[in-house]
Parts: sequence; structure tokens; C-alpha cells
Amino acid sequence: MTNNGGDLFVLTAGTGYIYNVASNSWKPFSNPNFSDYVWGLSATDPATGIIYFSDSGTDWTGNIVSIAVDLKADKVTTSAFHQIDTDGSQAAAWSAPSNGLLVFAGIFDPVILNPSKVSGTSNGWSTLPTIGMNDFLILWNCAVPAYNGTKIILFGDDRNKSSFVYLFDTAKRSWKKGLTTPSLLEDSACAVTGDQFIIWGGKVNDKATDKMLIYNLKTN
Repeated sequence: MTNNGGDLFVLTAGTGYIYNVASNSWKPFSNPNFSDYVWGLSATDPATGIIYFSDSGTDWTGNIVSIAVDLKADKVTTSAFHQIDTDGSQAAAWSAPSNGLLVFAGIFDPVILNPSKVSGTSNGWSTLPTIGMNDFLILWNCAVPAYNGTKIILFGDDRNKSSFVYLFDTAKRSWKKGLTTPSLLEDSACAVTGDQFIIWGGKVNDKATDKMLIYNLKTN
């Protein structure tokens, strides 16, 4: 979503599209400077409205790049992507206090893109050493900022029989494990409103589910 809450930006097959919620309509993004093959994760800087993608494809030299999409300025910029260790799926969220895009991968420390640090000699990426993470495989389903970005709430699973909530403190760079779900839940989406962390969709035993879970961040 854009920072105005009224538009959704979708990037697929090298083309960008903007969906307007109020008019229920789509229009193409006029700037064509995208790779034909785009993947990676994204989050929006609420202060500027710029949408940042992590590993977003390759440039003409074959190097993996990150991209920043400024819908207002009709501008796309690229920078080199920070190679990260991964042991499972990834998730990303924007942290306002950290002024950056946080990318989480498996059991490894997250990496962060600070746009203000992008220059001719720096790609703006760095690793964030953290404390409190358990040393087992984590497949991240989703990640969302909460409490003005001071916390990142992640939902993941161990590809075995447990799914769980993790809270990441962006200031202390520390982890806290929350409750587990009644059954293994994979490929879910999530959101935060107030003290409520909402998980919906995904798969249970490889079958799609329409159930919704609500996790109280204040009492758990």
C-alpha cells in the first residue's frame, strides 16, 4: 500500500500497476524502468511514500539490485543489493525509527536498507546483530511494523508442527517469542491494528484455509 492508504502498487513481469481503492480501478505505472524478472520483498516509507524492494532483479551487468519506486515523482532508482544468508523464506517491513527497510531471513540476523546512506561508495545495506533468537529454521510468512515502527511483528513456522509469533524490538535489536498457533499454518498474510495482530489465510496441511486468528500484543 502507498502511504496515503488509498492506492496499492503491484509489480509483476516488469510492469507496475496502481490500484485505486476508492474507484476500484487499475492504471499502469508510466515509468518502465523495471527488470523483466522481479522478485523480492517490499515496504513503504510512510514519511516519503517511496516503496522499497529488496532483491528486485538484475541490472544490465547481471548484478542483483534493490529498487525504490517513487509514484509521485514517477521515478525508479536502483542500488546494489546486500547479499544475505538465508535458510528459509524471508519477510520484510519498514521501521520508521530505524529509517529503513528490514529484511528477515531464517535464523540469521536481519539486514537493513537505509536510503539516506546510499551513495557512490555505499549501497546503504548493513547487517543488524541481534539477541534472543532461537537457533532453529524459521520460514517467515509475513512481517508488519507496530507501535510506530518500534516493534516488528513476525509470523513464521518451523516447517514441522508449530507456527508462532515473534516480536522484534528495533531499538534494543532483541527478539521475544510469543504464543504458538493451534496447528501449523503456512503462507499466511498479516496486519496490525492497535494492539491486535491479525493473521489470515494460508494453508493447513497443504489445504487453503479462510480462518482468521487475532493475537493480542498487549496481553501476550
